[in-house]
Amino acid sequence: MEHVGSLKSVILTGSSAIGRGKTRRVSGRRYDRNACRGFYHREWHGQPAWIQLVADNISASCPRALLRLQYFRDQEVAEVLYHEVGHHLHFSVGSAARGDEAAEYWRKRLFRIHFRRRYWYLRPVFLLLRPIVLLVQRTYDYRKYVKARGAG
Repeated sequence: MEHVGSLKSVILTGSSAIGRGKTRRVSGRRYDRNACRGFYHREWHGQPAWIQLVADNISASCPRALLRLQYFRDQEVAEVLYHEVGHHLHFSVGSAARGDEAAEYWRKRLFRIHFRRRYWYLRPVFLLLRPIVLLVQRTYDYRKYVKARGAG
């Protein structure tokens, strides 16, 4: 927690408050600002670092029926929050990975710690369901890939 202490705040906002335009280049690509799920704002001109989460974009990526369960709500928010905290940790502590990969490294690490503490009792269930979940993810990712290429 000592490294995250230098964050001023985490702000929840809606996509309408973000405004139009594109982000700076991230991995050679620019994204619509109002479609992003979160932003990390580095320390700048003496102002401390802060994180901005876009609540309606976070909840849009998960089916409504699943959002009725606390686990899935936690998962959606944690995925974005820990990614943005990962950017902060990369700049303050560092990591073996570079760029966006560093944020993903920290996201996975923080995500694992949180869910082991909060949902320890679900671990045996996840171990049993993991092969099925991976198969569904691969199928979904493949369909999304085919659709994006215009073949489907």
